[in-house]
Amino acid sequence: MKQELWYDLPARVWEEALPVGNGHIGAMVFGGTWSERLALNEDTLWSGYPKDKNNPESRTHLEEVRALVAAGKTGEAEALANRFLLGEWTEGYLPLGDLTLAMPEKGEVSGYRRALDLRTGVQTTRFTAGGVRYTRTVFASYPARALFVRVEADRPGCVTAEASLQSPLRSRVYARDGMLRLDGDCPREARPIYYDCAEPIVYDPPEVSKTVRFAAALSAEAEGGAVCAEGERLTVRGADAVTFRLCVGTSFMGFGKMPDGDEKARLSEALAASEGRYRRLYFAHITDFSALFDRVELDLGHNPALEEKTTLARLRAVSEGADDPGLYALLFQYGRYLLISSSRPGSAPANLQGIWNPHLRAPWSSNYTININTQMNYWLAETCALPECAEPLVEWMQALAARGAETARIHYGARGWVAHHNSDIWAHTAPVGDPERRVFSMGYAPWPLGSGWLCEPLWEHYRFSRDLGYLREKAYPVMAGAAAFYLDFLTENGAGELVTMYSISPENRYKKGGEAFSLDQSPTMDTAIIRELFENCLAAQRALGITDELTAPIQEVLQKLPPFRVGEDGRLLEWHEPLEEAEPDHRHLSHLYGLYPAGLITPEDAPELAEACRKSLLGRGFEGTGWSLAWKICLWARLGEGENCLRLIRRQLAPVETAETSFGGGSYPNLLGAHPPFQIDGNFGAAAGIAEMLVQSHRGRPVPLPALPASWQSGHLRGLRLRGGHSVEIRWRGGCLESWEITSAEERA
Repeated sequence: MKQELWYDLPARVWEEALPVGNGHIGAMVFGGTWSERLALNEDTLWSGYPKDKNNPESRTHLEEVRALVAAGKTGEAEALANRFLLGEWTEGYLPLGDLTLAMPEKGEVSGYRRALDLRTGVQTTRFTAGGVRYTRTVFASYPARALFVRVEADRPGCVTAEASLQSPLRSRVYARDGMLRLDGDCPREARPIYYDCAEPIVYDPPEVSKTVRFAAALSAEAEGGAVCAEGERLTVRGADAVTFRLCVGTSFMGFGKMPDGDEKARLSEALAASEGRYRRLYFAHITDFSALFDRVELDLGHNPALEEKTTLARLRAVSEGADDPGLYALLFQYGRYLLISSSRPGSAPANLQGIWNPHLRAPWSSNYTININTQMNYWLAETCALPECAEPLVEWMQALAARGAETARIHYGARGWVAHHNSDIWAHTAPVGDPERRVFSMGYAPWPLGSGWLCEPLWEHYRFSRDLGYLREKAYPVMAGAAAFYLDFLTENGAGELVTMYSISPENRYKKGGEAFSLDQSPTMDTAIIRELFENCLAAQRALGITDELTAPIQEVLQKLPPFRVGEDGRLLEWHEPLEEAEPDHRHLSHLYGLYPAGLITPEDAPELAEACRKSLLGRGFEGTGWSLAWKICLWARLGEGENCLRLIRRQLAPVETAETSFGGGSYPNLLGAHPPFQIDGNFGAAAGIAEMLVQSHRGRPVPLPALPASWQSGHLRGLRLRGGHSVEIRWRGGCLESWEITSAEERA
């Protein structure tokens, strides 16, 4: 089955364009006929630079806030915390700009088709006009670290095009050495879109600016015809074909480091690396991309009447009740495609929009939201056979742990390191807020568990790879640092339990006395994350054959953590006591962390708690934002309920044809996940959820088809990975397992 998104019209808006990327350069391709737009991004273009955003006042007032929480004076505690315990906003991810191609119109267009081949990472636009068939091919090559756009015609001398570059950042465009150049720099500040201020984008004078600088170059190699770079245009006339090449260099020097590199030297290196004949570069890209993509095959069945239709028509058909198993498999493979395209070794981790963002003030700053969204971006990396794509997260966390040690010391007087709910490319770790404290941030900011949750994918990478060198050198030091912080941070609650006493259940609130609050003594998620982290640290020590100064304290504290609690209504409690939810259908399901992604609660080992999770899920319902729907797929899969998983997948595929902010979930015409607005975690989480429906191994042994819906009667999968480094091939027919085979890592090698 062809792994392809395709359309019979050009994109009208960004949410209809098709994404290509190589981890460093991203482009949204609109597929116009006589005017083509590629919306460009580069992974290191962020506002600001490493700044000390820690708040020394925090430590002074922490115990007072905790005492108020313990006394039940939550309103006073929240007001004091908002005033004294927060830091500043993170920085924001920024667009590079647009590459525009203009061609002279040559009559009525027919036979139009634009498509994205997921297997090769190649986007094509084809149409006929004036008796000439035009083909435009776009791909972002990881080996060449460049973006290529090729325009061809099936008659000689028919390619004439004018290329231009524009950027919303402070920049200039000029011609040099036969190329079009774009040089510029990033602002010192890009305030969040939800923060109302007179000057949200602030630049320093160029001579003193410390921000990321960038240099881009667009070249053209024509076959026949002539090329001219002049002013702000690069023109090709009368060619048989032309290949445009875009390279970018920036002054970025690493996560958490001052961006004082030589962007022009980096550009020169990129230009040299991307030299060569088009066909060689094209096939090198396909070889690289397909080697990753082809590791996993998935066939869930077919609906031939729909599979020949456009992707948008298929979305609409599913929303009207049609069953399209091929589209479900396409959604799965699209998640893998997007991770390959946005997160590669040497790049920044995938952010809230992956690598694709057109806004100067992106939704939620397009940052790293680490109370689920960043972690969800990487849920599929191990199971879906893309462990290399998680390397950027691992490398970024080394910087996060280093900077988080300062936050732990300054904010809490604690050892180890800590991070809260937001971060950025500079490894921000303090709780966010605005300096004037005009925004009341209690719903999300006072949550020091981001570091604990981020250690979960670190440990999972070891469970899949069994790489002791990685565990010893990269994962365990970070995990141990996070554990040391929580050992110092936990405090007695008066009932012999050790609790956080200053935290929240992310972004959710409860009602008490007619008012809504966020702070709680011991949110269920806190205990689950800390318990999992401590148990994983002990498992890491056993794997490494060591004990250290954390071993005995962790063992002791594990005996004093609060247990999971079930309310009178049979649901798992979200806070330390039964409390009325301010939003019963809230998008976050934080108290179910122990079910997924952790494996602390399973139907086999803790059936009563699993049933409490089930009732909690039913209470939250089957609606939600894109990423919330994806999390629910994963949770229902762990409970073995495939019909509920499929119901959510179908909801995830509901077409959304507006970019306005809401909480409706669904997919845009280009299959990108809608919060709305666009957030890529819905795509990544849905892929992880489909994998979880088909095979699980979190309990130490593989389980095939644990959550298979009845309508997925027959199918085949190959290449999903199991913990321990193995991969699996499964065939089923009539809803029953027909065969399955496990291949070890050694056999694959």
